[in-house]
Amino acid sequence: MKMHNLDGILSINNFHAGYAAVAKYPALTVPMGYQTDGKPRGLTFIAKPFQEKSLLQWALAYEQLSKARKLPANYQ
Repeated sequence: MKMHNLDGILSINNFHAGYAAVAKYPALTVPMGYQTDGKPRGLTFIAKPFQEKSLLQWALAYEQLSKARKLPANYQ
């Protein structure tokens, strides 16, 4: 991220979370939608070390704008 002056990275379905963990970069996955068969899809946000506040802000902003999360059936 430093080489390209990035604040963070996005990844689909937690794909790069393992790399983030090895690099000690915080990662967070939120719902981004559903496949036609109903399986959920996720969007993973990866931040620089010690940038958890930014990570949480990005994820919250995305969730509020996308409204992609659906409550499970019969959830109370």
